Amino acid sequence: MLRRFLVLVCALSLLGACVPPEESNDKIKRYDPEENIMGQIQERGVLLIGVPVDYPPFAILDDDGVKGFVVDLGNLVAEALGVKAQFIPAPNRVLLDMVYSNPKTCAEETDADLVFPMVPITEKMLAGYTFTDPYWVGHTRSLLDGDTEVEQGPDVDLLAEAYADHGLEVGGEQQSTEGYGAASRCGTTTFGTIVSQVFNEADAEGDWSRSYDEWMADYFVDPDPAGVPIMSVEDAAALYPAELD
Repeated sequence: MLRRFLVLVCALSLLGACVPPEESNDKIKRYDPEENIMGQIQERGVLLIGVPVDYPPFAILDDDGVKGFVVDLGNLVAEALGVKAQFIPAPNRVLLDMVYSNPKTCAEETDADLVFPMVPITEKMLAGYTFTDPYWVGHTRSLLDGDTEVEQGPDVDLLAEAYADHGLEVGGEQQSTEGYGAASRCGTTTFGTIVSQVFNEADAEGDWSRSYDEWMADYFVDPDPAGVPIMSVEDAAALYPAELD
């Protein structure tokens, strides 16, 4: 019996030795911190992201912290780099300064790696800042109280008013198309391209729509999603040529 038991143990050991090792699930590309910002972020382990808390529901600050539509997108960027996201809630007017402490010299020391300013992309803006492809395509629309038009304006502004007063909704004809992208640290064009890829994948894989349904859909009259990212950063800038500024 003992001999048969030892034979069985040896056979099981050999079978175990033949089991191939599990494949690594780590598909995150690693970057050299000496060469680019992506490597610096990975070395730090944290992606610093500025979000506009005066533009809910894009970003919402409450007792539980910061959340909202662009917070979801920022988390996707952090996941793509294999790091944690640290969100810095701030007024919209200071966000671009957080990634461009000195635009002329492209200083490496800034307050954030990526920000989500609610500023339309134009050729003039693109000449001075590193923007991603739009994560939101906005329009001039109407703020409605039932069938009554309260005012007209960019939907990103009207959304904040609808968030503050849940009896109001954004609807009406879409006019004056504008693209809203994230801005990365001065001189980090490659990083901006990677963030654009994350946004495009979020759209293709349904993450954009899921975040839209959670944070934005309740404030629009129309059932179909508004703001779908359907253009490149160059297309968005071309809507507002520099000579028209």
